[in-house]
Amino acid sequence: MDDFPFDVKFKIVRFELTVIKPRSDAITISGQGGNFTGAVRSAINAVSPGTRVIFDQIVSQGPDGRQKVLPALVFTVK
Repeated sequence: MDDFPFDVKFKIVRFELTVIKPRSDAITISGQGGNFTGAVRSAINAVSPGTRVIFDQIVSQGPDGRQKVLPALVFTVK
């Protein structure tokens, strides 16, 4: 955050990615860390217009080691 007096770093520990393509079954993939690798990257690269992408069960960890589940992020690809 701009003008925040402390340099606090949080990291993403894990998350679930659900991809729902039109007229297809939903695919859910578990991811680790804050980078998209392997199956998660492949699933994101394969989205097409009308696909719904949901990041859920997002777990972050602060500098004190405590973990917190963040709200889901839901996108519809245009």
